[in-house]
Amino acid sequence: MYDLFFLLLPGSGFTDLNVGTDNSINDLGQIAASGTIGGQTHALLLTPTPEPASAVLLLGGAALLGLRRRR
Repeated sequence: MYDLFFLLLPGSGFTDLNVGTDNSINDLGQIAASGTIGGQTHALLLTPTPEPASAVLLLGGAALLGLRRRR
């Protein structure tokens, strides 16, 4: 589990972050939430982005599988 508040960009201005119920996450991993900036509440859609290292590992694994199938 992660505290999503600490995953927001520093300096974004959020003073509060609220995530709804367990059905606030869709199949893409996007999370519907609300946040407070300057005393006003805003709707948010938090979208996960893969780490660069994960993408490199995925591409490397796919390349190795491709080489193995050629033999």
